[in-house]
Amino acid sequence: MSPGQAARAAAIKTARSPKNPLTSLQSRIDRIHRARTLIAKKIKDGELWLLPLLKRFNDELATLEETQGLLLQAVEIANNDAAPHRAA
Repeated sequence: MSPGQAARAAAIKTARSPKNPLTSLQSRIDRIHRARTLIAKKIKDGELWLLPLLKRFNDELATLEETQGLLLQAVEIANNDAAPHRAA
C-alpha cells in the first residue's frame, strides 16, 4: 500500500469513527425504525414472507434501545461522579 493509500484509508477510518457513541447509536435506531415501518406496510399489503425480517428488526431494535439506555446510564453516573470533584 502506497503512503497516499494508507493516508486515505486512515482518513476514511477516522471520518467513520463516531465521536459520540450515543449519536451513532441513535442514527442506527432511526434507520431501523424507518426500515421496520416500510416492512410493516409491505406485510399489511400481503407480503407475509417479510414477517421473519420484521421479527429480526424488532429484536435488533430492542437490543439497540437497551444499549442506548446503558450508555445514558453510564453518562449519568460519570457526570454525577465528576460533579463533586469539580466543586472541591
